[in-house]
Amino acid sequence: TVIGHAHLEFLQDLDGVLRAKTEMLENMPADAVIVVNGDDEKLRGLVCPQRKLTVGLGPDCRLRAEEIRLEQGATSFTLVCDGERVPIHVPAFGQHMVDAALEGAAVGRLLGLSWEEIAAGVADYRVVGRRGAVTRTERLTLIDDSYNANPDSMKSSIDTLEKLPGRHVCILGDMLELGEDSPELHRWVGSYAALRGMDAVYASGSFAPDLCEGAGEIARCFESRDALIAALPELILPGDAVLVQASRGARFEDVAEALKAL
Repeated sequence: TVIGHAHLEFLQDLDGVLRAKTEMLENMPADAVIVVNGDDEKLRGLVCPQRKLTVGLGPDCRLRAEEIRLEQGATSFTLVCDGERVPIHVPAFGQHMVDAALEGAAVGRLLGLSWEEIAAGVADYRVVGRRGAVTRTERLTLIDDSYNANPDSMKSSIDTLEKLPGRHVCILGDMLELGEDSPELHRWVGSYAALRGMDAVYASGSFAPDLCEGAGEIARCFESRDALIAALPELILPGDAVLVQASRGARFEDVAEALKAL
């Protein structure tokens, strides 16, 4: 699906991630079909004996998305494949939902499902746990992505937050298992938040100083998660759109629950 900056503590670099994710191909027959993200540079250039079915947004992808629309709590697009055009509706918000739906549609098509069955299956999707769940309260809109985090997923979450109305606030914690490049990667996430025009970045954790250094003047660093939670009533304004994201070990689900309680 993507060769990203996850588990670098063990896999070292993106080439290591690619090797780990493609080990399974050694045990697949040469006439098998593999579905790959054609927008990912390393997967697009992957050389293997199996036939590749590419999905994504690029014009060279055999199965691609056009006319993407991000609406309140939902994502819609037109699926294009071999001259056919299929309207797709995902009952979840975010650009990343387009990629996931395309990949699922590709597998469904390979297994013999009709486009009507695929569209119905995607429309029946439900967000699982704290993986980008969008909640609207009387005070704010919350994107709860506190289950897991790496630089690529945080980038995607910030892109999603940017499309919501209101003041954009990122509450971020540590991304774990990134190895010796952890400080640099946290600074990169902070700088990306600033680049995308986020209004505020609040952080706690071992790498919070790095993250805040990258974000610059829009950032505020807290010495602990509890101190951050205690400050939420003064930090969050009515109408704010708030992203909460960190690796599971940071326990930022407590932050998400405190925001709902506001």
